[in-house]
Amino acid sequence: MAATAGIGKRFVALLIDGIIIGLVRRIVLVPIFGKRIFLIVLGVNILYWGLMESSKYRATLGKMVMGLYVGDTDGKPLSVGAAFIRAGGKAFSTVIFGIGFVVAFFTQNKQALHDLIAKTMVYDKKEEIAPAPAATPQGE
Repeated sequence: MAATAGIGKRFVALLIDGIIIGLVRRIVLVPIFGKRIFLIVLGVNILYWGLMESSKYRATLGKMVMGLYVGDTDGKPLSVGAAFIRAGGKAFSTVIFGIGFVVAFFTQNKQALHDLIAKTMVYDKKEEIAPAPAATPQGE
């Protein structure tokens, strides 16, 4: 199983996703809906996070670039429902000026508010936890 992802890697992944969503907003959404599209952008964010993190990749594009993935607290893939609960919690964390993200600095497994709500964790594929060596019988 992989180790939980560090806050720095998660932040870079979030920045990459922000750039991607920002481009979609600028190129697609603003020309169609105009500049007053806050709720539409929020909905697009939730769809993006929910669909990507419940997919076979278990990660957004930013997380994929950083070698991260999302799972439940046992490391298992998220159901669509859990992914959308997490995505809604992430949107809430964003709307409350990022306070939900700050929570990750104070939790043992670096879980942000949306992770605690959805019972999820972000894992780092590149920091695999090696299994404990098998015990050898005494006297051999």
